[in-house]
Amino acid sequence: MVPLAALSHYNAGNAPLSVNHQGLFVAATISFNLLPGAPLGDGIGEIDKAIREIRMPASIHGALAGTAQVFAQSLSDEPILIGAAIAGIVASLLLAMLSLNDLAS
Repeated sequence: MVPLAALSHYNAGNAPLSVNHQGLFVAATISFNLLPGAPLGDGIGEIDKAIREIRMPASIHGALAGTAQVFAQSLSDEPILIGAAIAGIVASLLLAMLSLNDLAS
């Protein structure tokens, strides 16, 4: 038999009682409040600006969560929705023009 002390060691010391994770990675949560009436987009823009100003190392990743995450995701879908709306308007106008041509002839 191999003694346990030959494979490992231990020290008495202080350690956190729990470590927060987001997915597989160790995480810390930083929350923020907005002034009354301030839009969420402005708050997210200020956070992005602060991250650029402090020159956060590449090994640290920041991500939005909660309402801010849902807001950012809804903005990423906005160009698709605008394109679909424009396509619908163009299709409606084309159909109206075709029906007017049918009435004229």
